[in-house]
Amino acid sequence: MQKTIFLDIETTGLRHEDGHKIIEISVVEKEGEQITRAYQLYINPKRKIDAGAFEIHGISDAFLKDKPTFDEVAEDFFNCINGATLVIHNAPFDLGFLDSELAQLKKGYPPISQVCTVVDTLALAKELFPFKKTKGRRFPPRGTYTLDALCKRF
Repeated sequence: MQKTIFLDIETTGLRHEDGHKIIEISVVEKEGEQITRAYQLYINPKRKIDAGAFEIHGISDAFLKDKPTFDEVAEDFFNCINGATLVIHNAPFDLGFLDSELAQLKKGYPPISQVCTVVDTLALAKELFPFKKTKGRRFPPRGTYTLDALCKRF
């Protein structure tokens, strides 16, 4: 049976290209209609969290101080997602960080999109509810494509 994994990450900042790191990975795994696994990993990024990122997720440097590093959790995480269908809101952001972190380990991990089918719920929402301008107003309104807004809508 095909494994589907709903995945979300939190980070120290907005761009992995600037050296920002993953600080949280949340996973809910389903096989058919059954939830088979759910977990939340907190990760010590070995760097400071930007103030703007802290405002979004509320995860502090002090809280992460004694958590494992990405290197310590990477193998188990990769084995968990390998071959699954991943459902991710704003997949390019999450995959960019995950692929960057895995590549930095220099252990031969392939890009995630090569071993998983990826469904981007942000892209789907934009496709289903495209932007329109009516009477000078934006529809859908700003913020409509956030995961919180979509959860409230549906």
